[in-house]
Amino acid sequence: MGAWFANPDGCGFEVYESDHAQHLVYVGTDPVLYSWRHIAATFDGTKLKIYENGILKQTTTYAGPIGASSSDDLYIGIQPNMLMPFAGLIDEVKIYNYARSADQIAEDAGLDAPKSIKVHVDNTPPETTLAISGTMDYTCTLTATDNAVGVKEIQ
Repeated sequence: MGAWFANPDGCGFEVYESDHAQHLVYVGTDPVLYSWRHIAATFDGTKLKIYENGILKQTTTYAGPIGASSSDDLYIGIQPNMLMPFAGLIDEVKIYNYARSADQIAEDAGLDAPKSIKVHVDNTPPETTLAISGTMDYTCTLTATDNAVGVKEIQ
């Protein structure tokens, strides 16, 4: 059994054990009026994760079954006790029978960052230049190691 809902910690996802003990993850931010967010949650049998716009927001560890039986309900937009209703629109709900990977969720959220970038090093004395091409929304740190001849390694 599971539920999607909204509360003071932002929208969240929870799963229940057969004794109805809760395991929860939250996005942690309130929705912005008149804007869409891509929210995804996964459970792989050991970890419950929630993503906002393709970025992992919270993980909690839980190993065990979900729900008392396959006849338990799934709630979207409200908790099973009918509290904390989601105030907004929910669109394009997808349910999978496996835990989606972080890359799959990022792709669904529209994050089109390349898997690699091109690096060109010109080691012509007296200067070494480094050219990087590609568009990424990530921080990249490069460390160059030199010797008497020039740059011998970039990590």
